[in-house]
Amino acid sequence: LAGSEMAREDAGLLGEALKENRVTLSHPEDDQRPELVAGFGVKVAAVAPLETHGTVRGVLAAVREEPKPFTSDDIRKLVTVSTHTSMALAHASSAELLKRGKEQWEATFDVLSTGIAVLDEKCQIRRANKTLAEMLNRPVTEVIGVKLADELPGDSNLLTGYLSKIQDGEQTSSLTHISTNPEKRFQISASQMRGTSATWAVVQIEDVTERNLIEEQLIQSEKMATVGQLVSGVAHDLNNPITSIAGVADLLVNRDSGSPTDLEHFKMIHEQAERAAHIVRNLLTFARKDPGETIHADINDIAERAAALIHHDMKLREVSFELKLEDNLPAIRGDSHELQQVVLNLLTNAIQAVAENPADSPRHVILSTALQNEQVTLEIADSGPGIDEKMLPQIFLPFVTTKPPGEGTGLGLSIAYRIIQAHNGSIEALPRPNGGMSFMVSLPMQAPEEPESAIPKPGSEIHAVPERTEPSDHLSILVLDEDPAVQRSLRMLFASDGHSVDATKDASQAFSLLQKNKYDLIIADARATNAAGIRFGDALKADRPDLCCETILMTADVRPETDEWLRSLGCHYLRKPFDPTDLRATARELLTQGDTGDTGVI
Repeated sequence: LAGSEMAREDAGLLGEALKENRVTLSHPEDDQRPELVAGFGVKVAAVAPLETHGTVRGVLAAVREEPKPFTSDDIRKLVTVSTHTSMALAHASSAELLKRGKEQWEATFDVLSTGIAVLDEKCQIRRANKTLAEMLNRPVTEVIGVKLADELPGDSNLLTGYLSKIQDGEQTSSLTHISTNPEKRFQISASQMRGTSATWAVVQIEDVTERNLIEEQLIQSEKMATVGQLVSGVAHDLNNPITSIAGVADLLVNRDSGSPTDLEHFKMIHEQAERAAHIVRNLLTFARKDPGETIHADINDIAERAAALIHHDMKLREVSFELKLEDNLPAIRGDSHELQQVVLNLLTNAIQAVAENPADSPRHVILSTALQNEQVTLEIADSGPGIDEKMLPQIFLPFVTTKPPGEGTGLGLSIAYRIIQAHNGSIEALPRPNGGMSFMVSLPMQAPEEPESAIPKPGSEIHAVPERTEPSDHLSILVLDEDPAVQRSLRMLFASDGHSVDATKDASQAFSLLQKNKYDLIIADARATNAAGIRFGDALKADRPDLCCETILMTADVRPETDEWLRSLGCHYLRKPFDPTDLRATARELLTQGDTGDTGVI
């Protein structure tokens, strides 16, 4: 019988005792031999249920083989034994449940990513999970009995005061607990836990260092997205007045009349207009999201061109310059214009840094290229005063600058960082052992299977073609711009060169003039609209495509889709604000080209 199973519907004495929850007896005078369970007959039996708290946990059976009935005293003893047995079974079951519950609770307690501790009235740890032990850099067994405030990095007095308020029953919000060494940020919340004779506390500690960093980055990204939109709108509005100021200032500087004092004033206006234009260009570069024109580029060529552009400035500041270019470097794939801007920004910063050195200190800048770990590298090192260690982690953030107010926008390095990131490269600032800074740019090599590109190098957007006859000294020019100030400045600029200029702000009027007159050159705002709301650039391509090779389009719009649209028109175009010298040069190039359909942009 031992080890066998009994069906719920068993009609034996055991089944009857379980179902009826009462003592069941068999008597020797019964005609039939009673069964204890189905198939197991007995002579005399008494069965008592094992019941506690309304739950039957089993039965206890007493069996005799001789025909002697159980007395009432025997039954009382059986009931007493069954009662004690029931209680023992209940205790054993409860202990097992408690054991399982404890194991499950501890397992759950330990897998939590939040640190949990139970503190006594002295703020000593009585229980702790593995996460909290890891925060304290100790095994779990060693955190028991230590004071939490003394072990958790940060201000122990602040945490002790917070825990005391919790134990005193004061309602308080969570605590942000900050550590500087190591740099950590904890979010702590606690609640009161009443013991038998003292007030304890349950504390929850979450390491929110990484989460806070991500939140700060998201907030910064949202801010910069807003700044980008603001910059684009403001730059669009500033481009026209800056273009006008630069044009008139250039005209005044190049006039023969006027006193030397007036000439200095005009030069100052021109320089400040150029400075404003440079700031706007930097802002636009920062705000633009398009990846630029990707071509196969030569890092040595980019470095040489950037060095040539800034050579005069180095000479004026008495800065010695060394160019170390490794031969036969592999090509990289990227936008040569943007990469050249990175090199120019870094060189400018290096020159300005060493220019602050005393007369008896070296003023030295080194630009070098190399191939390291399958990366093409460009390094700019200087002998300047270096950068404070506290500022190093922030120097690539927008609007962070080490220069005095008025001497820097704080966008140069952030623009460089964005450009290099867009090229799947890296840029880092490293203090030099003997003073000064080194900026290291690393860029991936061009994949071997990539074909060579026929796209020209920087500065050659206007392609060389067989020249036609030199343009006349006296040209007929049509100017279209909805801004009267830009109209006047362009009219004055070309009229001072002896050319005949018609100017209008209406695209419909411009087409009327084109029907009446023959113009050698058209300079027009591409987005100026006619009475039907059609942009001049679209109308020119649709109605007078023969004039596209004689047209320079201008735009103050900085959106990437505008660039795509302008390229599709087949005309040369300039972005405002532009230097009047660039406009003259573009016009000269345009007038000496054949009708090849080539286009360029400045």
